[in-house]
Amino acid sequence: MAFVDRKRWLRSRALSDSDSQFLINCLTARGIGMWAAGILGLEGEQAARYAQELVLETLLPGEMNFALRLQCDFQARGISVSDHRIEAALERQKEYSAERVAHRFWNANLDPESGWERRRRPRMVPPPVVLSPALQEWKRRHNQEA
Repeated sequence: MAFVDRKRWLRSRALSDSDSQFLINCLTARGIGMWAAGILGLEGEQAARYAQELVLETLLPGEMNFALRLQCDFQARGISVSDHRIEAALERQKEYSAERVAHRFWNANLDPESGWERRRRPRMVPPPVVLSPALQEWKRRHNQEA
């Protein structure tokens, strides 16, 4: 299998796995939460808490409708954001999250099918210098004279 084909195969495998889909959903929720927090005027700890709240809602059973939740939060604050803008942000964030998961899977260096592992080359360490007994004696005398 060629390198490019193998990479494409691993990426498609990563994106179809249920654990990867879960991770993609969580990353999407966090990213869209941070995006919405910026529009809502939340900063720092409040923004992180809002994003975490969206991530926790994805863990609940049932389908999470981010667009509806965000639209309700925006309307509660009196902020007008179009559905198209929310959907575009969701789509962008989902693509970004999927790319991150695929990249993480590829960099994990594991092929779950065969157990093949791409290993890093060991660092090249120079061998220790071993002096002959005659050179050791010369070095000892030379250091005493100095």
